[in-house]
Amino acid sequence: MTSMNPLDIIYNNMQSIFPWNSNNKTTTINIAGNQDIEDLVIAQVASYGAQLGWLSDIVLALAKKEGINTKEVDQLTKAVEKINKIKQAVNTSAKDRATKALDTLKHDNPDEFGRMIHAYAAELDNGHVSHAKKSRSK
Repeated sequence: MTSMNPLDIIYNNMQSIFPWNSNNKTTTINIAGNQDIEDLVIAQVASYGAQLGWLSDIVLALAKKEGINTKEVDQLTKAVEKINKIKQAVNTSAKDRATKALDTLKHDNPDEFGRMIHAYAAELDNGHVSHAKKSRSK
């Protein structure tokens, strides 16, 4: 019995989705399925990016397990690595901006800084902010 290339599973079951971004970060997607279902899945389950991330992880794990070393597997591996670098850069950048903003607020308006820090601490204590978010970045 020959094993199927994990990428064939993806290629044979792909929807036609064409995202692109403009300056205002609006994304337009051509959805082949039911728009109402797609909207609910994105809102309640996961974004297309998260879903593609899961599938990428599965495909790469299967390829590794089966010893499949193709150009497509290499391309997917490199794409996932680039995506993880972008995520890391954006997350680092957001953290840097937040730190700078808090430093400025602490200097310019210490009372408001204190109120803000206490409000966020209360949210953490009450479990309203997830500080155990899973990350795909390795």
